[in-house]
Amino acid sequence: IEKGIREEKLHLDAKINLDRFSARIGLKPRDVTGILNTYYRQNFFEFINSHRIKVAIHLLSTPEFESYKIADVIAKSGFNSESTFARYFKKATDFTPTEYRELQLKKLMQTPPKNSSH
Repeated sequence: IEKGIREEKLHLDAKINLDRFSARIGLKPRDVTGILNTYYRQNFFEFINSHRIKVAIHLLSTPEFESYKIADVIAKSGFNSESTFARYFKKATDFTPTEYRELQLKKLMQTPPKNSSH
């Protein structure tokens, strides 16, 4: 399961479902469900969306991706629904995606540069 996330990045496939995920990692859907419930205390979509949110957080807090529209972040992180993305994002961060980006970029602007001569 971890390899399916870390190496194959299956969570980034907006059409991934339990059957496809299980087939790709070589386990039965019933076994994947059991593992997720037991070890992660999440159902399949909670598990997948929690990994998608980590990607979105990275994209929204990294200056190189500042030009990405929220729709780009949604697509790049594997979500196919703006409302699902917004709900999971707010639950994970307590902020809307726009608020989160503004807060993170403001923090970066306040951080003094490394190796400053002062």
